[in-house]
Amino acid sequence: MKPLHVLIWLGLASHSAWCQPVIIKGRVLDVNTRNEIPFANIFVKGTQIGTTSDFAGRFTLSIPEPADETLLVFQHVAYLPTELKLHETRSGTILLQPRVIPIADVEIQASGGGLQLSRDLPQAVSIFNAAALQLRGYMDAGDFLRTDHSVQVEEQLDGKKTVAIRGGNADEVVVLYNGIRLNSAVDNIFDLSLIDLEDVDRMEVVKGSHTSLFGSDALAGAINIVSKVKQDYHLRLQQRFGTYNSGQWGVQAYLPAGRLHTAYRFKQGALRRQYEEAGARAEMENRSTHHTADLLYELPSRGGVPNLLTGTLISSDSRFENPGEMEKLADLNQVAALRFEGGISVLRHLQTMVAWHHLKQEQEYIVRAAPARRLYHDHSLTASLGNSITFGASELLFNYQFEKTDVELGEYRGYQQNALMDYLSAGFDRRHHGAVLIAKSRLASGSPAFPAAHIDFSLRHDLLKEGTPRNLNASASTGALAYTPKTWQETTAKISANLAGKGPDWLFNGYLNYGSNVKFPTILQQISAPYFTAAAKSLEPERNRTSEIGFEFTRDLRDIPSLYGWRVEANIFRTYYDTKLRPYYSRGYTFAFYETLADAQITGYEGKMTTFLARKKITAALGLARYAIPEKAAFPFKSESKVTLELRIDHAGFAFDTFLFRESEQVGWSRLDVNDFAEITLPGRTDLDLHLSKSIPLSRFELLTSVSARNLLAGDDEELSGLALRDRRFYLTLGLQY
Repeated sequence: MKPLHVLIWLGLASHSAWCQPVIIKGRVLDVNTRNEIPFANIFVKGTQIGTTSDFAGRFTLSIPEPADETLLVFQHVAYLPTELKLHETRSGTILLQPRVIPIADVEIQASGGGLQLSRDLPQAVSIFNAAALQLRGYMDAGDFLRTDHSVQVEEQLDGKKTVAIRGGNADEVVVLYNGIRLNSAVDNIFDLSLIDLEDVDRMEVVKGSHTSLFGSDALAGAINIVSKVKQDYHLRLQQRFGTYNSGQWGVQAYLPAGRLHTAYRFKQGALRRQYEEAGARAEMENRSTHHTADLLYELPSRGGVPNLLTGTLISSDSRFENPGEMEKLADLNQVAALRFEGGISVLRHLQTMVAWHHLKQEQEYIVRAAPARRLYHDHSLTASLGNSITFGASELLFNYQFEKTDVELGEYRGYQQNALMDYLSAGFDRRHHGAVLIAKSRLASGSPAFPAAHIDFSLRHDLLKEGTPRNLNASASTGALAYTPKTWQETTAKISANLAGKGPDWLFNGYLNYGSNVKFPTILQQISAPYFTAAAKSLEPERNRTSEIGFEFTRDLRDIPSLYGWRVEANIFRTYYDTKLRPYYSRGYTFAFYETLADAQITGYEGKMTTFLARKKITAALGLARYAIPEKAAFPFKSESKVTLELRIDHAGFAFDTFLFRESEQVGWSRLDVNDFAEITLPGRTDLDLHLSKSIPLSRFELLTSVSARNLLAGDDEELSGLALRDRRFYLTLGLQY
């Protein structure tokens, strides 16, 4: 998040008018982007006179008896409070210091659904707003996230996309939608290709293991996707055409009714690709259907605290078929949630949520020329309750999280002339309790440039308890008959120091973090075939300790017409795993087998330089990430370096984006037989993406057009099973909105 720039029109003719009642009208804007920021509290100190900025950042405040000594207080949960006398607001510029470290393009357009990152510990966070997502023109959330220098996207042949942050594995990243956990209890992974960018208001990427509110399992980071409810249109139709006979069409509707806002989105698409292998040609096909509905109800505020009730419904159905490999995959993902943020009685910063999540997956494939099948149903009920209390210069946050998961799993594998040699079917249930306490304190320094330092401490306790498997049916080779339900308890702690400073045209934020985190073995890891790894029966939770130091410096140069400003950000971190689950991937299998590794570590540094030109119509950014991963078997197929270069132009309805990146080689291990392993190396890659879009006003309508090109530098010789591994892709999108 970024500091606030508050532009106020006082509506006063002269200084002598202070003695008369006045009405102050203003807008809350971002100091860098000039975009509105909602729900900032503005009030007269020592009185009950106050108001809150709306979704567009606008506010109106009536002061009955103004005077020169009257103090206006500007507050936001993510920022340090600032007090100004009325006459000090005449310049029209007020800067508030953030409580968290912003490491990104930050713009907050709406509330509801965010996890209030300011309440977590200061850490590296990238926040991408709706405008940034649209300017880049990417297909889905997974496709877009590769533009971040700290993120590596892994795309499978079936179109499934997962992300790795800071060299960690995909199952170490917690994915949330409006604060609702989406990771499957089976493998702790979520397919980000299911999230369409048209649904997104902002995307919050937490980097590293320091988060407490996002729960356990976030050893590498977390991603919170916040949906878009309020729109600037009522109806939008969209059609996308692309290479490989791909197509996608959708309709979006928005209906405001007083305090009630509803939005519905439908999208359907297909993709067909051909490949050759052993002289034969085959066609792979992906089909998907998405339904999303969001509801926002603005309840009357209490004491200047906005009360928001939000609801979310999601249904995503995706299907993949590969006749050449005789593989079929069907995924059904459904989410229903209700969330409240606001104040009730003495609980002025209450957050509560209840959600239901259903994931159904059916897969058919071939193992050693024999058919195999996997299916599972994952039903999860999630609830959370939290509140914060402020007293003096300190703040306490309490949060309780509960998740009840029931999984029906069936796995059938055939070997040796199609004889069924390995099978498993059972029902598994888990109960996960998490309790969080975060204490924040502000230490005044008396320095005008660096007025205060912040010391934050968090304590989290997790209890995970498994029930006795239901209807257990297994072959001897799986070892599943020896499956023993587990009960784990872990307590983790983190501490952070944050120093923020400001001058007339500069901002500085520095932070230092140290803490621990834990990730519990998934159900799939627990039953991961002792036939290959005998230690799988005794898997231990993954535990790590992370230390990190980082800073951000922003310089405002708006007085120079051509150079608006610049920002530099950098951090160094070390993550040490006391225990780590090491995966092994075997040829012919779409899943991994696991065993416990004594220790592992990742060290690295990240940096990014961003320059704003021509009143921010032009943005240029250079990002760099470099990691050292000694135990590559524990973090397979992870690039140890990534460089990104991006240029964005937004002017007169045109949006142009060019993105160039370089990823180093990726090394992994594959088990050829019980005691035979082979190292596999994927070469490094350099690629280029281009995007151009134009919006054309047509009376009450607006025509939307865009052209995108992906992987323009991809080589024709990079193939996997006869299919281009990093193939070039081209898209044309047409839309009309009212």
